[in-house]
Amino acid sequence: IAWQSTGPHTPEQGRAAAAGWLAHSTRPTGLLLGSGALLAGFLEGVREAGLRVPEDLSLVAFDDVGPLHLFNPPITAIRQPVAEFGRRGVALLRARLENPGQAEGSAPPIRLPVELVERHSVAPPPAPGQAPAVSSSCGFIGKANRT
Repeated sequence: IAWQSTGPHTPEQGRAAAAGWLAHSTRPTGLLLGSGALLAGFLEGVREAGLRVPEDLSLVAFDDVGPLHLFNPPITAIRQPVAEFGRRGVALLRARLENPGQAEGSAPPIRLPVELVERHSVAPPPAPGQAPAVSSSCGFIGKANRT
């Protein structure tokens, strides 16, 4: 990861991340945003600076919740199996209620496959000289998980 911004998943944080990204000396050409709320604020900030998606910057949002397909351009997303996460979470809760002596943290982590939903917010990096101070690398905007 060449650049990272962390904080709450809000449009305000997305705008703050856009300001930080715009101030970076060698900005990545592609970013993964941790939520649609971050994306909305970030997109507002970069558009105010006159940048275009995907011509100047490729964006991918994590979680295909909300109307990402209605954005202009429609936003490429990583979709989680939310319903399956819910079913597994309820099953873990039931097991915990039925076995109150079970130690906390003893449940195995839930790992499920995700799906890339390709739309129109990703393009190859601009050719050298077309976009000054941009590096062909990626960045992340969201809440960092510390394990």
